[in-house]
Amino acid sequence: MLSQTVATNTTINYPGIADIMCHSATLFWLYTDEFRSSPSLDVFTSRALMPPAPLIRSMLRLGSQVKNASSLSRLAAGTVIVFVSNGEPMHSCVALPGNRIGGFNQTGWYTTNGIGGRYSAHNMTEVQWFTEFMNKNEVRGSNDQMRCKLIAIPENSAKAIVRQAIQK
Repeated sequence: MLSQTVATNTTINYPGIADIMCHSATLFWLYTDEFRSSPSLDVFTSRALMPPAPLIRSMLRLGSQVKNASSLSRLAAGTVIVFVSNGEPMHSCVALPGNRIGGFNQTGWYTTNGIGGRYSAHNMTEVQWFTEFMNKNEVRGSNDQMRCKLIAIPENSAKAIVRQAIQK
């Protein structure tokens, strides 16, 4: 299960890679869970997984928008959560048991700060929803001006995208 893979892989170390960014960590966890072992450095840095944003973007079509805090709190553990602004994936993370969200480089996305280039977990209540009528289904991004939609991608759908990319 993806949420267990995230919980047991909060440190991702590869020689020559100083800081792991959010999308790279999400792909690392999806790969590790799908193939039951961590990707080698060659696989982790391969064209199949890098750059990571296009692969995360391809997952968006398989997800659905989370429109409020109540819906967010009902996501299954292992669901991939992507903060999307203007159609672009800005941040990705994973739903954990206990209404928590785990991810890398989560600085600025929640009411409490994450750690740049490192793992942190946050309560789902720390997601900052806009309350204005026109933006009530959006959340604050990594800065006050960024408005994002939350897209929830089922674990098995996200893993299928990674499997397909690796097997090309």
